[in-house]
Amino acid sequence: MWSGSGDTELHKTLPSLTQTAILHVQGDMIDREKLERYLKIYQTSSPSYVFLASMENCIRYMDGPGAVRNGAVRGAGQNADRGA
Repeated sequence: MWSGSGDTELHKTLPSLTQTAILHVQGDMIDREKLERYLKIYQTSSPSYVFLASMENCIRYMDGPGAVRNGAVRGAGQNADRGA
């Protein structure tokens, strides 16, 4: 189990349009109030709904037909945590 943050650039590794990414946050190592403050500074007030739809479709794919590939990625991450 990890604690902290990381990002997944969906457009580089998964079936999603360019410029799409997800920020993952877990645990208490990240000051969430500070994170929210910076997100408000750098996020746009008019997001592209085409990009958002692409991200949603990507997530649905990875929960469905892409789950086998997703399992392989999770397995690789577990090996990395053990130093393998």
